[in-house]
Formats: sequence, C-alpha cells, structure tokens
Amino acid sequence: MKTKRFVVTGSIEVQGQQVKDADGKICGYKQKDGSTVKLVLALEVENKDGSKYEYLVTDKQMRARGFAIGLYDQTDFE
Repeated sequence: MKTKRFVVTGSIEVQGQQVKDADGKICGYKQKDGSTVKLVLALEVENKDGSKYEYLVTDKQMRARGFAIGLYDQTDFE
C-alpha cells in the first residue's frame, strides 16, 4: 500500500450556534431542529456502472476497502 498526501482547503457558509470541542475549537453548528452539522472527511466509492455511491466515513469502513487514513494536520472550522 502506498501513502499519498492530500490537501483540502475551502470555505463554507454556515448557520446555527457554534459547537466547540474540549479544546475550544469549533467542531460544528447546532441547528434549530437540534441536529448538529459537522465537517468530515470521507471517501466516495462509485459502483462500476456509476449507478450508486457509498461514503466511507470511519476508519473501519476505509480499512475494509484497503485504505488507511493517517493523521490529519487540521480538521476544524476557523
């Protein structure tokens, strides 16, 4: 298995009340209906014929497909 580096940078319009983690960093936004929206990193798997997509969001799901997510440099809202 090869290790490849990736970079994701961007911006997003948000709404709701900030939710902070134990370190005081913003980790999501509480919505009016009580749900929380969080920023995540996922892998998208497309069927051979392009008919269906699956999203791998946990380390266990990624490992089952032969991928092993490494340490993140940064994964929080600014």
